Amino acid sequence: MEWLSEIGLALLRIFLQPYVYIFLALVWLSGYIRIKKDRQSFQVKVFPYFKETTGTWSVAIISGIIISLLSVAAGFILPLYVVIFIGLLLFVSFLINSFGWLSPGYILPFAALTIFFVNEYGENYLSEFLLSAFEQVDLSLLAILMSLLLFSEAWLIRRGKGIDSFPELKKSKRGKYVGQHRLKKITIIPFFVLLPAGLLEPIMPWWPLLEVGGESFGLILIPYVLGFEYKIKSMLTSAASKQLAAQHFRLAFLVLAAGVTGYFYPISTLIAFILAFLGKEFIHFLFKLRDERAPMYFQPGSKGVQVLGVLPNSPAVDLGLLPGERIISVNDLTVDSEEEFYHAVSKSRASCKLTVEDLNGELRFARRALYEGEHHELGVLFIKDGSFYHRLENFYEEEQVTDVPDK
Repeated sequence: MEWLSEIGLALLRIFLQPYVYIFLALVWLSGYIRIKKDRQSFQVKVFPYFKETTGTWSVAIISGIIISLLSVAAGFILPLYVVIFIGLLLFVSFLINSFGWLSPGYILPFAALTIFFVNEYGENYLSEFLLSAFEQVDLSLLAILMSLLLFSEAWLIRRGKGIDSFPELKKSKRGKYVGQHRLKKITIIPFFVLLPAGLLEPIMPWWPLLEVGGESFGLILIPYVLGFEYKIKSMLTSAASKQLAAQHFRLAFLVLAAGVTGYFYPISTLIAFILAFLGKEFIHFLFKLRDERAPMYFQPGSKGVQVLGVLPNSPAVDLGLLPGERIISVNDLTVDSEEEFYHAVSKSRASCKLTVEDLNGELRFARRALYEGEHHELGVLFIKDGSFYHRLENFYEEEQVTDVPDK
């Protein structure tokens, strides 16, 4: 009965924490900025709001269950004031509006550093109540929690496989448009930890596994906000996500080993937090350096037109088009520019036949019937010429089409 009561109280305590509010604000702000840029670049909204959260919930729930079992069994205590403090660090990331700063490899080392300095030097500056709250946090267990969240981050990166990354346009140093993709996700990982007071008592000799202060415990459900963000210019996002995930898995293993060792040798706990922060920075720096030095993957070529992205629920999806593929011909007409592509599509108002060079360099054919209003709206995103839409508008005015098409 006490466990059921504490689980109910834990659910109510969610509303005392800033995490859910920060998550909703971040997702809305990210979607608003992204859609605004899409309309400027492609004259159409590519993905809807909350797209950054799709495909994340199974990982979040499974990770939350595993972390909850380990945290409660080990007796990991996080006082409410410490939970709120970690939420404030996430709020700073919200102001920066970068999902990359939502990694536990950044947030939790800063939290641990603050907890350490408060315990060492806060006696003359903070109230005894706050000091007591920060003293109850076991930094070695916090390091282990950080490693588990890093595993969740790596899993999210790998699970995405780059299939729903966000296409973007940018100008190269030569002033021409090139394409890139932004791989980013955000989710909430809900997990239980112990509060230093509540209805639960350690009536069984095996629980909690580790010695903790206090005679009774409560439960709190932390909806931890986790995210990542990478710009990718030199490769497909499927290859980038595989590479980044492998690096994050290795980092998580190293941090976990240091965190477990830190319970017996405190210096190793410090190493775990430093390793997490520097490891994240090294992964980001190395990936960015290689991406900058390598040739652009999405750029105009001499053969066909390259697909930068496709709109969801569009004819392009039915045609099986993928980012990185090249459309060589449309209805047996060779196309080498976006303008030629739409001219060729407009020649047939009944069907569309494409010759496509796939990601392996092999040719395939795709055919789909076109319905009323679809002959110029296949939903394909290309690297556009800056003057293309002005010429396209003139073309459809000549064809007595009053609306400029969205792709």
